[in-house]
Amino acid sequence: RAPPRSATPSHQPTTNTSNTEMAAASLTAHAAGVAARVKSALLVALCADSLAMPLHWFYSAAPARQLYALPLRDYTAPNDYHPGSIMAVSNTGGGGRGGQRADVVGGVILKGKKRHWGRRDVHYHIGMRAGDNTLNAHCARLLTRTLAPASR
Repeated sequence: RAPPRSATPSHQPTTNTSNTEMAAASLTAHAAGVAARVKSALLVALCADSLAMPLHWFYSAAPARQLYALPLRDYTAPNDYHPGSIMAVSNTGGGGRGGQRADVVGGVILKGKKRHWGRRDVHYHIGMRAGDNTLNAHCARLLTRTLAPASR
């Protein structure tokens, strides 16, 4: 038989957890799980970017097979030669085709790489090392750091 309520001293903590506390704990655990999955997805995307980097802008497997042992199974530096590269006609001042006088490429992005623009059959990622991330991955990392709350 349970003792009467008045027999329990008021200074002892109660073992009953409120519904609000349980909901908060559940929400916190869920948020931590989501954060872990997002972090894992971003890390996988960055690794995939590095693995795929040498094959960027190949639209047919035949030329890629001539330059690389496919499938790529490890981080690989790009071959300087890229048949069909459009860097010779790419705009260095913005997107698409255009002139080579502006300095967005070489000054703002892809620093030191402008000298490769205007040349035929040059790989877009010339000079990158095996495992390097592309500009797109660097932009994704910057966006993630900008949008993610600061850790405390």
